[in-house]
Amino acid sequence: MSDMAEVDQRELLLVEDDPNLRTTMAMVLQRAGFVVETAVSLPTARQHLQTKQFDLLLLDLDLSGESSLPLLAEVKQHHATTQIVILSAQISTMLQQKAHRNGARGYLVKPVDPLEIIIFVRSLLAGPTA
Repeated sequence: MSDMAEVDQRELLLVEDDPNLRTTMAMVLQRAGFVVETAVSLPTARQHLQTKQFDLLLLDLDLSGESSLPLLAEVKQHHATTQIVILSAQISTMLQQKAHRNGARGYLVKPVDPLEIIIFVRSLLAGPTA
């Protein structure tokens, strides 16, 4: 019981500007046992990151027309242990590579299947960070 319960109690920050997707993803992750906080914009995400250390950041690539890639460097500098997963409606190898170069550990294309995101998040948090 200890390993799965420990992984499931990890704290996540979900940054997504689409209210339906944000609510649905947060609910799915919470039902899977994760502690989830949400943010709708980069300024709100930065506020959350100033007050708490998160195990995982799920970050929409395009927040109301603003790229979230600059936040990757900030998170890597100030929260080195926080894993980052980019969420995007764009299927682009170039964007995936750019996200990985900037510190993202994953890139999921929206809409994301609920089971897929749970499995992906659990495996990422359980695996090595190197």
